[in-house]
Amino acid sequence: MSGRRRVLVVVSDPADAAGLPRETAIAAERYLEGGPAAGDERTLVVNLCREMEYGSPGYYVSLLADARGQAVLPSVETLQGLADPYGRFRALQERGIPTVDETEMLIRRRALGLASEAGPVPLVRAMEGGAPVVRPAREGEHAQALVMLGTCADARFHRAGLQVYREWPAPVLRLHLLREHDEWKVAQVAAVPPHHLSPGERERLAAALRDEPRVLRRGREAPREEVRACLAVLVDPADPFSPSSPETIDRLERVAARMNVHVARIGAGDLRKLPEYDALFIRALTGVSEPAFQFALRAEALGLPVVDDPQSIVRCSNKVFLEELLRRESIPTPRTRILTRHAPWEQVAELGSPLVLKLPDGSFSAAVHKVASRDEYRRRADEMFRRSPLVIAQEYLPTDFDWRITVLGGRLLFAAKYHMARGHWQIRSESGGKERYGRVEAVPRARAPRGVVETALRAARLIGDGMYGVDLKETPAGPVVIEVNDNPNLDVGYEDAADGAAIYEDLVGWFVRRIEQGELPAPEPEAAEHADALERIRRPIPTVQAARGERQYRPFEVAGLELEYPIVDRDLNVVPLVEPAFRRLAGRAVSDVDLGAVAFSNEIADHVFEVKTPRPLRSLAEAEQVMAEGVQRFSALLRSEFDARLLPTGMHPWFDPRRGRLWTRSGLRVYTTYARLFDLRTHGWMNVHAAHLNLPLGREEDAVAMHTAASLLIPYLPAIAASSPMHDGELQPAADARLAWILEHQ
Repeated sequence: MSGRRRVLVVVSDPADAAGLPRETAIAAERYLEGGPAAGDERTLVVNLCREMEYGSPGYYVSLLADARGQAVLPSVETLQGLADPYGRFRALQERGIPTVDETEMLIRRRALGLASEAGPVPLVRAMEGGAPVVRPAREGEHAQALVMLGTCADARFHRAGLQVYREWPAPVLRLHLLREHDEWKVAQVAAVPPHHLSPGERERLAAALRDEPRVLRRGREAPREEVRACLAVLVDPADPFSPSSPETIDRLERVAARMNVHVARIGAGDLRKLPEYDALFIRALTGVSEPAFQFALRAEALGLPVVDDPQSIVRCSNKVFLEELLRRESIPTPRTRILTRHAPWEQVAELGSPLVLKLPDGSFSAAVHKVASRDEYRRRADEMFRRSPLVIAQEYLPTDFDWRITVLGGRLLFAAKYHMARGHWQIRSESGGKERYGRVEAVPRARAPRGVVETALRAARLIGDGMYGVDLKETPAGPVVIEVNDNPNLDVGYEDAADGAAIYEDLVGWFVRRIEQGELPAPEPEAAEHADALERIRRPIPTVQAARGERQYRPFEVAGLELEYPIVDRDLNVVPLVEPAFRRLAGRAVSDVDLGAVAFSNEIADHVFEVKTPRPLRSLAEAEQVMAEGVQRFSALLRSEFDARLLPTGMHPWFDPRRGRLWTRSGLRVYTTYARLFDLRTHGWMNVHAAHLNLPLGREEDAVAMHTAASLLIPYLPAIAASSPMHDGELQPAADARLAWILEHQ
């Protein structure tokens, strides 16, 4: 027995010790006071307190057990992790545990038109009638399981229970599971307090405690290879035109897992989470007015590889642009005319009869019409000109199928024939409210016609380096390009039927290479004069009297300065330009920029930053000099790159703090925690711009003297710094409205 740990069960209610050996249980209050085994490092503390939130007795039991060098279940880290639904499931997913997290359940509820509070309804994805559906779970498709110290009585879930326990080691965990496509997935994980256990369950817990409990510490047991990358996939299951089915994303996840890449589905409400991932794959409807476009913009601003990038979306979404671009580069296309409302019929008729009319921004074969006469043209064209000032007319080229050549990174990803819908001239037909599609015939990459592929690659190179679906027709004169699409379809059993997993491996590999090697498209070349000016701004700022080494400084021996500034446009309106300005200054996406004697870093709002002396200086005169140089350089950058400027005030006079946005480039969890605990959308948080003078306190007696001096000085500071007589667009009674507002709302 000398080699066994002593197990100490800590409870907050004496009733919770029923059934446990008397020498094992102890009240939380007694443990916190330093009761039995308080200093025994071979003790395992099993924390069964009812309340575990921050500051509760249960929280302090886990905290002090760790401080006393004792093993504890659960640790404070586990407590905090279990309280964060997003982080909880992210960790499970990165472990390779099949899950359905809360974000996915929210997307499913939206797909069924259910209210968000309908959370307890278990929803599963299934195939019915050959089509994927979301529906309530049936008997045998949902289950619960208790995991006690890593063991599960239900043999079906023993492995899953142990995996979850390894990631979130808590004494008792309740798992909710859903069965989808013959696989059980974890849908909910929660720690269970002892008073929620039945008598039989309490007996099982007592038996588990009598054995040598498995003691785990997050990240220190069952080591795993570090995940190479985390790929976010933007999905919208409610979209009938989604380019990839949920089953397709499932397959992508499986292939990526074999390559040690984690895939996480995100929805339209998850824009703020994007900085937590390494890349973005958009599998939702794109277009400059769609939510997905904002995700593409955000990913690009963060320096994340994204398919597809904003430029590709813009270029592919308009057929007028594509026609001009392809024609200019001599890419073969059908004979085409770009028409205005006043175009004569004779000019249109040159294309032959019948001909095809298209709206510039139509998609999915919608807003495309075949017309065979002048009257039919006028009727269709009048309707289309009410929606667009330009309409595209194209010669009609009848074929049994269109080629879809999908290109990724300038290389062939997969090829397919899209056959026309039965009895129709397009691949999609609609009649009586019913849609019909033609057959999709996947063609192995090695057997795709060389001329068709080469023409598609030429066309795709004009758009960019992303993933494009090039539609072509084979004619007696050779292949012609109909259009180039961003966000092309990729579905299990259709486009991937010929090349299978190789398609997904190439797709994941494209993202990984760009993540690991930073293979992002090079920026546009700069004019020499502009590049020289930017180089002068980036040049380190030297200092003469910097403090040497790290030691205890005497009062006033050194000083550090910090100034906070908001960025505004020419009309002095707040603009969120800190992130792109830092990116321009550093040459990459960062949260801090170091220029030697001066550095810049973000603040809690994305329109405010601070300029500071990163190291203590011995001369306040030099500190003022280098700070002025830093402010001038940043101002020059804003003026030349963004037509913006700094606003040096205590608070913005008309900025509405409710419109402020959190900084999300880094520290996202910290800032969102602040947002959860405090009301950040107030002047006291979003509209505070300050000056800080940092001084050393010296020895203990010096610190007391300096605090005393500061208390005498503080009443005079408002008179010295009275610079904010306005907020919310109104003159306020106080000369320093910033200080008055903060005092009023404390």
